[in-house]
Amino acid sequence: MTVRDPTNMLMAIGIAAIALMVFVTSRGFGGLIIAPGALFTVLMVSTALFANASDWIAAPGPDAQRRRAALARNARLLGAAYGFSAIAMMALYATRFTGLRWQHGWQYASAFALLAGLSFEYGRMTAQSSTTERPWLARMAAPLAVIQATLAAGGLAFLTISGKVLTRRPDWAANLVFLFAAVMVMMLCAIALRTHVRLGGE
Repeated sequence: MTVRDPTNMLMAIGIAAIALMVFVTSRGFGGLIIAPGALFTVLMVSTALFANASDWIAAPGPDAQRRRAALARNARLLGAAYGFSAIAMMALYATRFTGLRWQHGWQYASAFALLAGLSFEYGRMTAQSSTTERPWLARMAAPLAVIQATLAAGGLAFLTISGKVLTRRPDWAANLVFLFAAVMVMMLCAIALRTHVRLGGE
């Protein structure tokens, strides 16, 4: 069964969630941004699980065409997660709208935007490749997933142990965005890695 690419739908929902985050912050209820952020995170992970479920129950063994389609889809999902984080970071620190000010907001937003762009480009290149044209793309999949998942898990552990998500310093909103991003990236990479291995990837 072919699952329709949910990326556009997720990005639209993500924009709506960010708009709500900006609205409640502008009204002085910044702590409430955790609700739309957490709901979007759950939706992202749940959608990725649903999209990959058919690949997990497929007959095991090498399937280059199906693997390429899964790699492209999961790269776009990861791009959507990074894109959400970039837009959320930039919007929350748009002082004119939220009143929040943090000098590093645009820097992290740019970093997330770069990662989103790279993920979408990887997905585009994978979707357009063949088994003879760009085999290196498939070989990169597992290492990239492991690296990103490990970094996300490390970031999540740091945020949890340090208690930064509970502080009210200027970067409090950024720390919540980091939290959502870390959970999404860690889970999406784990899901993508399982699918890649299941479909015969190295």
